[in-house]
Amino acid sequence: MGRIRLSLTVILTVGALVSAPAYGQSIASHRWAVNVNGATGRLELSVGAGGTLTGTALGRSITGRLVGRHLVLSCQTERGVELWDGWVSSPSGNESEASLIAGTVTRPGEPYPLPWFATTVSADQAPRPAASPPPAEPRPLTQPPLIPSTALPPPSTTAAPTGATPQPATSGPILAGTWRTPDGPLEIRQDGARITIILPDREVPGRVVGPETVIAGFAPGCCKGTLKQGFRAITWSNGITWYR
Repeated sequence: MGRIRLSLTVILTVGALVSAPAYGQSIASHRWAVNVNGATGRLELSVGAGGTLTGTALGRSITGRLVGRHLVLSCQTERGVELWDGWVSSPSGNESEASLIAGTVTRPGEPYPLPWFATTVSADQAPRPAASPPPAEPRPLTQPPLIPSTALPPPSTTAAPTGATPQPATSGPILAGTWRTPDGPLEIRQDGARITIILPDREVPGRVVGPETVIAGFAPGCCKGTLKQGFRAITWSNGITWYR
């Protein structure tokens, strides 16, 4: 886990120093017409220190981070947390003239990622949004941090998303498969209550200890996880959330 954090820290640092300011200023200076799997509306973003982004998408609050040209956003909906993954494009080759963003949206309840893209529009253009459900009450979101190997941060206070359908209690949590984490995709193997988390440099043992609780030995005292969204998300005791 330490090796994963070190490599990702180097990437984030280099990306932020080289590319994030130019592309960040570019996407923040434009208004965007966004299309998510056919649903259209407006995307507006502002950029803060280190490429941190805040704004709205289709009328909902959205937050995330820009690393180089790679855009990662989180959007809270009534069905749970949507993860927007995209890339900023500059057809002219000029970073200050970015005019296209495209990628996929991972939406709770959908079996596959959905396509999305956004194009710049002039100030007097107003896209006509398609009918969509009323926006959920905005709540602050943050990109999940890395799993540390030393001190244990305070537990997360993020409320459990509503609308998830848990598996029957008699079957127990099924966690085997691929999980999306801030360090990239990781694999979990499961044998009854025992689980094994496959890292690039080692295997971390763990165990399901309750209907919504799992523990894993990443480091001394770390970590305890809470299962959410019908076992499609794990929120660890140090504030990190994994999704699948």
